[in-house]
Amino acid sequence: MSALKSMLILSTGICVLLCSGCSERPVNQDLYIYEELDTAAQQEDPVTRIERLKRFAANHGDHPARVNAFASIITTMAVEMNDLDGALDYFNRVMETERDPAARGELLYRKFEYLWDADRDRAVALAGEIIDGQESDYRLHLYLCYYLMGEDELAGQAERCFDKLLAIKIDPYRDAHARSVYGEFLSGRGRMDEALKILEGAGDYPFAGELLGSYRWENGDREKAMEAYIAYVAGVPGAGQKVKIDSLYSVVYPGRGDLEEKLASRRVVDEGVLPDMEFSDLHGKTHRLSSHRGKKLVISAWSPT
Repeated sequence: MSALKSMLILSTGICVLLCSGCSERPVNQDLYIYEELDTAAQQEDPVTRIERLKRFAANHGDHPARVNAFASIITTMAVEMNDLDGALDYFNRVMETERDPAARGELLYRKFEYLWDADRDRAVALAGEIIDGQESDYRLHLYLCYYLMGEDELAGQAERCFDKLLAIKIDPYRDAHARSVYGEFLSGRGRMDEALKILEGAGDYPFAGELLGSYRWENGDREKAMEAYIAYVAGVPGAGQKVKIDSLYSVVYPGRGDLEEKLASRRVVDEGVLPDMEFSDLHGKTHRLSSHRGKKLVISAWSPT
């Protein structure tokens, strides 16, 4: 599994806002909802678990956690109750009423992930349906690309998946990430000229910088190679030792001694005002960024997995 894949595949995430003067917080309703979901999902009896999860999904039909409930029901039916047909029938009924693109994408990915291990032919067929269909969830298609790109016999399908992924425009960062993974796929198959065209559209995205730096160094364009390597090392902990950037920099710019300054300038980026969004603090209280305008805040985000 590549570093890109291991960093990206996260099923859920938690964001916490740390600020001074936060005390005596009322518990966020979300905490109760996730505790209810956890209780339902931990029922030992599969039939009872499914009943509780269905009740949860019905009671919280507009909450993101409903997707976890649907997925747990499907997994319980397919794995513990050995009822794949029933699980897929339930999945189809859920998809008939689910309208949120992100929720649909997550459910389709869960179905694909299960079939990939249980029935590879059906998984490949499902991937083809998704690629040729109307679904346009970025994360769904990125995950499909990761699976398909590792199988030589599925290279053609992987390429179609990447083309659709690049057509899903959300923000420059995710577009750059998609280009980086696509470039890795193409370069791994010896199609470096095509890979370069894709990677050069990724800007200073760190993982694109690794491939661009290597190619440009080998082809004698060493100043551009250093720019790419600096973007890579600035964005990826431990990358400096991997590419031996100190030695390479001294070869290209002997006696300059300003490498650390260049790296630091890349690591501190001001992209303007963040979009107004909500976070939960350590006490469970919800905050909007706009309510703290003018104050210094530290936002810590991590995956519980």
